[in-house]
Amino acid sequence: MSDVEATGKASCAAGDFRAAARDAVLAYGEEVYTFVLVRVRDEDIAGDVFSQTCEDLVNTLPSFEWRCSLRTWFYRLARSAAARYLRTPSNRAERRVALSDVSEVAAHVRSRTVAHLRSEVKDGVRALRASR
Repeated sequence: MSDVEATGKASCAAGDFRAAARDAVLAYGEEVYTFVLVRVRDEDIAGDVFSQTCEDLVNTLPSFEWRCSLRTWFYRLARSAAARYLRTPSNRAERRVALSDVSEVAAHVRSRTVAHLRSEVKDGVRALRASR
């Protein structure tokens, strides 16, 4: 049994589930995050799914029976969190708008701002007032 597993088991036995989860995330977090990223193929979504996975880890440790390693449990939670995310209708790819599409529209709207509300015009008026 690795040091992380032994420490995690001892922390859980003492009732300090947050410490066990923290140690697991520190030890296995990068590889589990990479696993999630490969499954969902989007960094923003992977961050959300990984956060949910960490929350699930903290919440399930009190009932965790140590029939597998903490590392294996962490991976299982990640797989489940990714599946839940991808299964939710509002998160399906066909419903998501690509961020670049939104950025283009936002840039277009900003460029059409009424002239008297633009910062350059306001700054010019302020400069005229200050020169009096």
